[in-house]
Amino acid sequence: MKTLPIILAASVMTVMSASAFAADEQVIKEDAATTPNYLAPVSVRAEVGTSGYGGAVSYRVNPYVGLSLGYNGGDLSWSDDIKVDGSTYDLDMENNNTYLNAELYPWGASENAFARSLYVAAGVAYLDNDYDLQKRTSAGRTLSIND
Repeated sequence: MKTLPIILAASVMTVMSASAFAADEQVIKEDAATTPNYLAPVSVRAEVGTSGYGGAVSYRVNPYVGLSLGYNGGDLSWSDDIKVDGSTYDLDMENNNTYLNAELYPWGASENAFARSLYVAAGVAYLDNDYDLQKRTSAGRTLSIND
Protein backbone atom coordinates (compact mmCIF):
# COMPACT_ATOMS: atom_id res chain seq x y z
CA MET A 1 0.00 0.00 0.00
CA LYS A 2 2.87 2.36 0.63
CA THR A 3 4.05 2.00 -2.99
CA LEU A 4 0.81 3.46 -4.42
CA PRO A 5 1.28 6.94 -2.82
CA ILE A 6 4.94 6.94 -3.92
CA ILE A 7 4.01 6.11 -7.54
CA LEU A 8 1.25 8.72 -7.48
CA ALA A 9 3.58 11.39 -6.07
CA ALA A 10 6.25 10.57 -8.67
CA SER A 11 3.67 10.79 -11.48
CA VAL A 12 2.41 14.18 -10.29
CA MET A 13 5.95 15.55 -10.01
CA THR A 14 6.78 14.28 -13.52
CA VAL A 15 3.71 15.96 -15.03
CA MET A 16 4.45 19.23 -13.20
CA SER A 17 8.10 19.31 -14.27
CA ALA A 18 7.22 18.56 -17.89
CA SER A 19 4.72 21.41 -18.06
CA ALA A 20 7.20 23.83 -16.45
CA PHE A 21 9.65 23.29 -19.30
CA ALA A 22 7.09 23.52 -22.13
CA ALA A 23 7.67 26.30 -24.65
CA ASP A 24 5.15 29.07 -25.21
CA GLU A 25 5.45 28.76 -28.99
CA GLN A 26 6.59 26.15 -31.47
CA VAL A 27 10.39 25.91 -31.46
CA ILE A 28 10.88 23.81 -34.60
CA LYS A 29 8.96 25.15 -37.55
CA GLU A 30 8.30 22.81 -40.44
CA ASP A 31 8.07 23.85 -44.08
CA ALA A 32 4.90 23.36 -46.06
CA ALA A 33 6.75 20.69 -48.02
CA THR A 34 8.22 17.85 -46.05
CA THR A 35 11.73 18.15 -47.46
CA PRO A 36 14.74 17.96 -45.15
CA ASN A 37 16.68 21.22 -44.68
CA TYR A 38 19.79 19.91 -46.46
CA LEU A 39 17.72 19.42 -49.67
CA ALA A 40 16.16 22.90 -49.61
CA PRO A 41 18.93 24.54 -51.75
CA VAL A 42 18.81 21.75 -54.39
CA SER A 43 16.98 22.26 -57.69
CA VAL A 44 16.51 20.27 -60.88
CA ARG A 45 15.96 21.91 -64.27
CA ALA A 46 15.29 20.91 -67.87
CA GLU A 47 17.21 22.60 -70.68
CA VAL A 48 16.65 22.98 -74.43
CA GLY A 49 19.07 24.87 -76.66
CA THR A 50 21.26 24.84 -79.74
CA SER A 51 23.35 21.97 -78.39
CA GLY A 52 20.30 19.76 -77.78
CA TYR A 53 18.20 18.94 -74.78
CA GLY A 54 19.14 17.86 -71.30
CA GLY A 55 19.01 18.88 -67.69
CA ALA A 56 20.99 19.92 -64.65
CA VAL A 57 21.07 19.55 -60.89
CA SER A 58 21.96 22.71 -58.98
CA TYR A 59 23.02 23.17 -55.37
CA ARG A 60 23.03 26.60 -53.73
CA VAL A 61 26.03 26.57 -51.36
CA ASN A 62 25.14 29.97 -49.87
CA PRO A 63 23.22 33.03 -51.11
CA TYR A 64 26.20 34.08 -53.26
CA VAL A 65 27.53 30.77 -54.71
CA GLY A 66 25.87 27.86 -56.51
CA LEU A 67 27.09 24.71 -58.28
CA SER A 68 25.46 23.06 -61.31
CA LEU A 69 26.14 19.68 -62.88
CA GLY A 70 24.41 19.17 -66.22
CA TYR A 71 24.13 17.33 -69.52
CA ASN A 72 23.01 18.44 -73.01
CA GLY A 73 22.74 16.09 -75.95
CA GLY A 74 20.57 14.72 -78.69
CA ASP A 75 19.51 16.22 -82.01
CA LEU A 76 17.17 19.19 -82.36
CA SER A 77 17.02 19.74 -86.11
CA TRP A 78 13.71 20.11 -87.90
CA SER A 79 15.27 19.02 -91.17
CA ASP A 80 18.63 17.37 -91.83
CA ASP A 81 18.77 18.78 -95.37
CA ILE A 82 20.82 21.90 -96.11
CA LYS A 83 20.59 23.54 -99.55
CA VAL A 84 23.50 25.70 -100.72
CA ASP A 85 23.70 27.04 -104.30
CA GLY A 86 21.34 24.37 -105.60
CA SER A 87 23.18 21.49 -103.94
CA THR A 88 21.57 19.45 -101.16
CA TYR A 89 23.59 18.21 -98.20
CA ASP A 90 22.63 15.80 -95.44
CA LEU A 91 23.69 16.96 -91.96
CA ASP A 92 23.86 14.57 -88.99
CA MET A 93 24.59 15.92 -85.52
CA GLU A 94 25.33 13.94 -82.38
CA ASN A 95 25.74 16.20 -79.36
CA ASN A 96 27.05 15.05 -76.01
CA ASN A 97 28.00 17.81 -73.54
CA THR A 98 28.55 17.40 -69.79
CA TYR A 99 29.42 20.41 -67.64
CA LEU A 100 30.13 21.61 -64.10
CA ASN A 101 29.53 25.31 -63.41
CA ALA A 102 30.16 27.61 -60.47
CA GLU A 103 27.47 30.29 -60.38
CA LEU A 104 28.21 33.59 -58.65
CA TYR A 105 25.20 35.63 -57.46
CA PRO A 106 26.44 39.20 -56.72
CA TRP A 107 23.09 40.23 -55.18
CA GLY A 108 22.28 36.86 -53.62
CA ALA A 109 21.02 38.31 -50.32
CA SER A 110 18.99 41.14 -51.87
CA GLU A 111 15.32 41.62 -51.03
CA ASN A 112 14.55 42.10 -54.75
CA ALA A 113 13.76 38.74 -56.39
CA PHE A 114 14.94 39.93 -59.83
CA ALA A 115 18.33 41.10 -58.51
CA ARG A 116 18.69 37.85 -56.54
CA SER A 117 18.18 35.77 -59.71
CA LEU A 118 21.02 37.38 -61.73
CA TYR A 119 24.26 35.38 -61.83
CA VAL A 120 27.54 34.86 -63.69
CA ALA A 121 28.67 31.30 -64.40
CA ALA A 122 32.11 29.84 -65.07
CA GLY A 123 32.99 26.20 -65.39
CA VAL A 124 34.41 23.24 -67.23
CA ALA A 125 32.80 20.98 -69.83
CA TYR A 126 33.39 17.70 -71.64
CA LEU A 127 32.38 18.17 -75.29
CA ASP A 128 31.91 15.07 -77.42
CA ASN A 129 30.09 16.38 -80.50
CA ASP A 130 30.10 14.59 -83.85
CA TYR A 131 28.97 16.34 -87.07
CA ASP A 132 28.70 14.63 -90.44
CA LEU A 133 27.95 16.47 -93.71
CA GLN A 134 27.31 14.47 -96.92
CA LYS A 135 26.43 15.65 -100.42
CA ARG A 136 23.33 14.07 -101.93
CA THR A 137 23.33 13.25 -105.61
CA SER A 138 20.52 11.72 -107.60
CA ALA A 139 20.93 8.55 -109.64
CA GLY A 140 22.93 9.02 -112.84
CA ARG A 141 24.55 12.29 -111.73
CA THR A 142 28.21 12.71 -110.94
CA LEU A 143 29.85 15.02 -108.45
CA SER A 144 32.79 17.08 -109.63
CA ILE A 145 34.81 19.39 -107.40
CA ASN A 146 36.70 22.45 -108.69
CA ASP A 147 35.43 21.96 -112.19
